Amino acid sequence: AEQLLFVAGDFEKDTRTYHIHVVQCNGNAWNNYIKFCDYPIAYPQKAVLYNEYKQKLALYFANSRKNYAPVSRN
Repeated sequence: AEQLLFVAGDFEKDTRTYHIHVVQCNGNAWNNYIKFCDYPIAYPQKAVLYNEYKQKLALYFANSRKNYAPVSRN
């Protein structure tokens, strides 16, 4: 596996207390995380738009993490 994910919390209440992603240094997942972090630094106006969008999603999907962050992991 290229990436391991550890999640803790109360899964019956759909509450996560933390996520830990373990990836190979300089692997594809590593590079994607680095690029994701570097992008808003390079484009602060995009960071503002992203923040506004995420705030709206958090309000709209306040009771459904699954719908807030529908990520497919293979």
